[in-house]
Amino acid sequence: FDSEVTPREGYGVALAPRGDVYAGGHKAGLRAGSGALRTATGTTYAGEWAGGLRHGHGRMVFADGSVYEGAWKYGKRHGQGTYTYKSGDVYAGGWHNGAKHGPGRYTQLANSVVYEGEWRNGEIAAAKVGHADGSAYYGKFAQGRPSGKGAFVFPSGAIASGTYVEPPKGEDEEDAEEGAPAKPTTWAGEVCGEADHTTHTLLKSRLCSLPSVLNVCIAGPPASGKGTAAERIVGAFELVHISTGDMLREAMADESNENGQKAAEFMKEGELVPDELIVSLVVERLSKPDCASKGWLLDGFPRTASQAFEMQKKFLVPSKVLLLDAPDDVILERVTGRRLDPETGKIYHLKFSPPDGDDKEEVTARLTQREDDTEEALKKRLATYAQNKQAVTDAFSTVCPLKLVDANREKDVIWEEIKAFLEAK
Repeated sequence: FDSEVTPREGYGVALAPRGDVYAGGHKAGLRAGSGALRTATGTTYAGEWAGGLRHGHGRMVFADGSVYEGAWKYGKRHGQGTYTYKSGDVYAGGWHNGAKHGPGRYTQLANSVVYEGEWRNGEIAAAKVGHADGSAYYGKFAQGRPSGKGAFVFPSGAIASGTYVEPPKGEDEEDAEEGAPAKPTTWAGEVCGEADHTTHTLLKSRLCSLPSVLNVCIAGPPASGKGTAAERIVGAFELVHISTGDMLREAMADESNENGQKAAEFMKEGELVPDELIVSLVVERLSKPDCASKGWLLDGFPRTASQAFEMQKKFLVPSKVLLLDAPDDVILERVTGRRLDPETGKIYHLKFSPPDGDDKEEVTARLTQREDDTEEALKKRLATYAQNKQAVTDAFSTVCPLKLVDANREKDVIWEEIKAFLEAK
């Protein structure tokens, strides 16, 4: 059927006009719970659903005979699963947003080669490559080819260590299209030796291990030291610092950025930029190569439960979350005591850093208080932050480590606690 008086609820069989057949649970008109789908093109899926999408454990058999069985999330392969290709090749391991990601094992049936290692965003990144004759290669990969330091272990017990060297780029390659095949690397041998019972463990640890990518969300009320903490985190862990305010301004200034121009129209009309548009801009930025390789620090986002939920749907879940906190009376003293010198733009504090020098009386006389620093404005900002804090806690406390940091202490003490939390495995 293709029409209904009320939303589908409970178990039923749905026959779509284009030929798809679904038998299983429904909730609020959408596929939910256990169910099976056969599409008109011959693909079948049997497993769990949520909100109309494959979500949970399930098995999909594609029209070409390929099979995936494992975890699904929001319609994508996500978590642990096994994919058997029509060629007979098998990958068993981690998935993220539909792509191979994390520890895994890939077996090439035709030539009996087994890759045991780490995948990142769909590509092999480091692995032990075992061959049918008992030989093996240990090392890292870039663009599907060996790259950098590596070692061969032969059936005889001999070891050859060396480096796979990138070929020099020609002028024609500088402007090559993205996705063009990479030229093969060249092996340069350096040291030979003999293998023993520790060789496998040592080579895997030394040549096949990858640093984990750290993605952090940080939030805090005004004057909690969030800016200082963010600066030190970026410096220590070399993360890409993403401030939604800066990101929004850059997107609006870029005439080729469609989402940025949509946001500019809302701002021009004096309206709030919708959550879905803000999330789209965040997703767009966090999906860029620098964030994927270095990791990111997302500053002051998400601010609402819906933003946090949308982030999870886009598979942008932080590794760790930092929440800076301090008593309201401390924040009140820090903020309401701030003053601006309209001539120099310098910020002073009447108690903690008042003007000094020979002209201090003159400077003090011309100081002004910014609108955002009044007690009335601060109370509204604190109420907003309380909602932000709760939204972040509710969204991420069950999916990643979350740390509440007492920001009413010395800066160095606060930093050591933050650093230890981010460094912990």
